[in-house]
Amino acid sequence: MTSVFLKNFYLAGLMLLAPAVYGEVRLIPNSSIAAIGKMSSPVSAANLIQASLIASGVPQNKLDRYAQQLLGYTRQVSRNTVGNSRIDGEAVLQWMHNNVLKRYIEEQTRMDVLLDSGEYNCVSSAVLYLILTRSIGLNTFGVVTADHAFCRIPDAEEKGIDVETTNSYGFDPGSRREVLDLIEGQTGFAYVPPGNYSRRRDVNDREIVSLIYQNRIAGLQKRKQWEPAVGLALDRWVLSGSDSARNDFITALNNIAAEADIKGRFMEVLPVLNEGAVLLGANHGLEKTAYKLFNNAFARYWNANQLDKAQQLIDSLSGSPLLRADDIEAKRREILARTVANSIKNSSFSESVALLEKALADGAIAEKRWEELSLYVWSNEANRLSAGGNWLKGWNFLKDAPQALSDIPKWKNLLRTYEYNTSTVYHNRFVKAVQKKQWTEAEKIVSEGLSLFPDNANLKKDKATLSKLR
Repeated sequence: MTSVFLKNFYLAGLMLLAPAVYGEVRLIPNSSIAAIGKMSSPVSAANLIQASLIASGVPQNKLDRYAQQLLGYTRQVSRNTVGNSRIDGEAVLQWMHNNVLKRYIEEQTRMDVLLDSGEYNCVSSAVLYLILTRSIGLNTFGVVTADHAFCRIPDAEEKGIDVETTNSYGFDPGSRREVLDLIEGQTGFAYVPPGNYSRRRDVNDREIVSLIYQNRIAGLQKRKQWEPAVGLALDRWVLSGSDSARNDFITALNNIAAEADIKGRFMEVLPVLNEGAVLLGANHGLEKTAYKLFNNAFARYWNANQLDKAQQLIDSLSGSPLLRADDIEAKRREILARTVANSIKNSSFSESVALLEKALADGAIAEKRWEELSLYVWSNEANRLSAGGNWLKGWNFLKDAPQALSDIPKWKNLLRTYEYNTSTVYHNRFVKAVQKKQWTEAEKIVSEGLSLFPDNANLKKDKATLSKLR
């Protein structure tokens, strides 16, 4: 995993040298952490010290002081080694708790705070134990569960010994029930024995140190400080190279994307997502995140009918690696279609028809949209012609429309409405003529109506009524 990342980081090249445009997001890993991330385990105590202090956020001007303090501790523990991993491993744990560690604080992960105050949690105490045992030649590694971390030292006879570093009696805790109760009461975490492989996972020294980053990231996210969490997540992934660290980096990117979506800052965060995708390579899922952001940004302009800004958004996205060209093109067509729709509202009938025909021919609107807009244009014109109850004029206008329009699904309903209204006009005129006993005028009206609508039931009934009255 680490080599894949380093390759992608190299390929990102000049793009990543530019400063991040979205707030304080950092997408260049710490160079020292990147160098240690390339190393194979077991990593030296000196490098573990450097990585743990950087991961703790120690400023550059204080690194040497804390490093010297830790190196001093390694010299002290090395004076009492006997060359037996069980004896030496337990002695280091006892020395830590007698000389350095003072109080368990669940969220205290940082090594500088541990060195200053003696406050620790499972991660910081595990890292200290890792450093001290590595300095005396033990290839200690880490063990993580869902919510806990501890160490394990290799032992030729027993294939490894667990070390719960949060307690001075935590050496090989599985062999002593009273110790397990003591540790669980102190930390709140239940010990997971070696045989329960589904609930525990062995990790290398770099990944144990990287958990310092993980806890700091969790603290930042708890305070909704999404932007600095991205750089720390990147450093954690560079250091450990683990799938879980990679997933945390993806989560950190998604978090700032969610914040940007809320604040309407899509164009500022998209370059960050693009650069993150370059680092991650394939199978990161950021395409879905980018499309959601893009779609929401587009919708804001669309709903406000700010088509010029929507078009500017589309134009700015050319070449984005996270957005499909087809998705961008679909939005471009939506803009064109609405532009046409807006134009016809302020144009004459003939101008509107010409606009629609050109838009259809140019591919600016789909055929279905052409049908909808054509129905709108012709219906409006028919309504204008029928003003004052002149439904016959509107009906004749629609009846003589081009054949292509008659294939529109709702066209027949429109024509039927005008036919009904026109025939009703003839019927009402007939009734008035009959009331005045103007038989000749009544016959003329009903004959004219039937010549236009020979199957109209009301007009047929009018003709029969006239025959009976005369």
